[in-house]
Amino acid sequence: MSLCYVLRPPSRSINRVLLGFLFAVPLLALLAFLPLSKTSVPFWRTALETEHGIALGGLVTPQPWITFEGWVALVLGIIWLIYCLGQNFKRQEIRVAIQFFALVIAILAVIAIGLFWFKREIPLWRGEWAQFAYFGPFPNRNHFGGLVAIGAVLGFAATFDAFQRKNPVMGCLYALGVVPMFVAMLLNTSRMGVLLFFAGLGLWMALANSKKYTRAWIAVALSILLILASGFIIFGSRILDRFHIGDGSIANIISSEGRIGIYLDTLRMINLSPWAGVGLGNFDPVFSMTRESIDTESRAIHPESDWLWLASEAGVPCILSSLVAAIILTFAYGPWGSRRIASSRGRRLGVTVGVAALIYPAQSLVDTPLHGIGPATFTALLIGLAGNRRLPDVEPTAKKTSALWPGLGIAICALGASLLVASLTGSAITPQEKFDQLANDAAFLKRSGDRAAALQTWNKAASIKPLQWNLYFERASLKLELGYSSQEALADFSRARYLEQTFGRMCMREAELWFLYDPPYGIPALREAILRDSTRAYGFYHWGITQMTTHPEVRQAMRSLATTPGLQFLYLSASTGTEFDSALKEFLVKHPTLEGLKPADRLRLFQLWYERGDPAEVLQRLEDNAEWRRDGWPVVAEHRAKQGDFEGAYTLAHVHLPKPSLRPLSGDQPTETLRRLFLLNPQDPLAGLELYWAQKAAGDFKGAQATLREVSVLKQVPPGVFWELAEVLAETGDYLHAWSALQEYARKLAPPP
Repeated sequence: MSLCYVLRPPSRSINRVLLGFLFAVPLLALLAFLPLSKTSVPFWRTALETEHGIALGGLVTPQPWITFEGWVALVLGIIWLIYCLGQNFKRQEIRVAIQFFALVIAILAVIAIGLFWFKREIPLWRGEWAQFAYFGPFPNRNHFGGLVAIGAVLGFAATFDAFQRKNPVMGCLYALGVVPMFVAMLLNTSRMGVLLFFAGLGLWMALANSKKYTRAWIAVALSILLILASGFIIFGSRILDRFHIGDGSIANIISSEGRIGIYLDTLRMINLSPWAGVGLGNFDPVFSMTRESIDTESRAIHPESDWLWLASEAGVPCILSSLVAAIILTFAYGPWGSRRIASSRGRRLGVTVGVAALIYPAQSLVDTPLHGIGPATFTALLIGLAGNRRLPDVEPTAKKTSALWPGLGIAICALGASLLVASLTGSAITPQEKFDQLANDAAFLKRSGDRAAALQTWNKAASIKPLQWNLYFERASLKLELGYSSQEALADFSRARYLEQTFGRMCMREAELWFLYDPPYGIPALREAILRDSTRAYGFYHWGITQMTTHPEVRQAMRSLATTPGLQFLYLSASTGTEFDSALKEFLVKHPTLEGLKPADRLRLFQLWYERGDPAEVLQRLEDNAEWRRDGWPVVAEHRAKQGDFEGAYTLAHVHLPKPSLRPLSGDQPTETLRRLFLLNPQDPLAGLELYWAQKAAGDFKGAQATLREVSVLKQVPPGVFWELAEVLAETGDYLHAWSALQEYARKLAPPP
């Protein structure tokens, strides 16, 4: 930027109205540094200061240094946009820019395809937080999808322009460059990228023709789009699978990913501080404290929209100013006004960069590309290239500002050089870099065993980002390890819990730490984990149950945590003696129909009741209740077998177990032939079964029974063999072994644990 400002300052002035709204954006963002009104203190701030003892100062922004860093970045972005608008780009310069960016994006697509094909990665291209396969130079694949869409528009325009200028060689080169972009769009699997790709090309084809639309033009445009759409349908199965969620509608897709909930929660957050926002850089922690829709799988670090993001952090007036500036840029500076503005080729070039400039802003409605320096600065340059040079401007101000841009360039050069040197030397200048460095130092000190120094380092980090939840969690764990009082550690854990109100796993990790140092304090953390993440409540509570053997003092507290049938059943499983009797009685009073328990859990409950409680009572209840007996019949059958009533046990099991569909494969071969086949293949259960069916059909019941016994001891025998064996044995009156065969059949049917 500094080189551009020094070597080529803006050569034309900009509409004053537009300038006013552009300058108003960073000025309104400064409202976050005003003193906080005592009559409009948000609830989360009151809770942090009064209940958790976190001092946030007297300004609107709770983290001034972080907000100042974000404000500087915003100012630099606005200045760059103004600089690009002040350039009076010539037609040839626009053409060169289109050709250059079309080739560069094609090269990026080729590199991304190569990395994907050879399963390699570039660390710079992937964020450390990324958990899924990435594609392209952005941690967010949607942003690369937008870049590919821009490249496709520029590539088609460069191809068309080259053929118009009688240069087929370059035209073919640019056309070939679109191919890797299309392939990258398919491999990227970004639904937003697909929509932007086809919408961008369609809009360019609709606006690029400077003459009256002819049938030939329409036919060619539709043919190209249909060919691309056909290729997408044939080869884009991975993306099509991502489109089919529920009924496949866009609204359903957005809802299924939680975006609607995030949008609504963001609007509620904006309503808490509509005029000044919460300060740039503060969305993440404040949103976690104010959101109502909870997603236990992921935390929202942004509101899935650049516009909502800016509105929540800088306030409604700031976003309104941005919106007015965007409208002026689109309609007053856009190249799609009168067709007499420029020559047909000049207008087509202007429309090309104009359509390309719309892609990232359009995406920013439901995504956050313009919060990244790459997409933001590139979009500003495209806007400058598309600027309408026939718009009536104010009087030139070049003489008044002739020294402004070079001086600004030198200042930005000094800033950039200092940041570069600081990065290369491992120093930290910006607040975020200082915080990251302190966090890394604290982690290193903890690994090295110097926990006291690590604790002090986290204290320093808290002065920069007092709303960073994990620093309080780390500080609390260090206090436990250093022998601080439980109350001091609990204060930091409480701060972390309030600042991060989504993850149950964080509370579970806290409970694990407490059980190492002071188990009773782990109960509230475990309760919070269960409340936050109901999908993992069973696993969380099961872990707590396993701790009761080494920490019996928490047994009653663990019992109080069992508020659902599933959790109460877990507690019953770990109880014995009089405690089991009282817990069972309490359970049956609360859940007389055993609602909320799975069939397998019901059976286990009846088994525990029989083993640890009153066997006569559970047997009588099962005899009287047909619905209970449907799941608990094995208990009755086992009891009958223990009493020597194997016929009763067999009969009960035969009634309730599902009957297999075991039938002969063929019946046209003689018994002797099948006998020889089984002798030649003694480990083949199917051959033995064929012989069994033939013997049974011929009336050789003794031989059939002997064959079936031989088959039952083979490996990988079908479960139905034991059912058939049980029936054969029952027919002979051998109910003892018939019952054993049915037990084996039931074990074979049971799902793996």
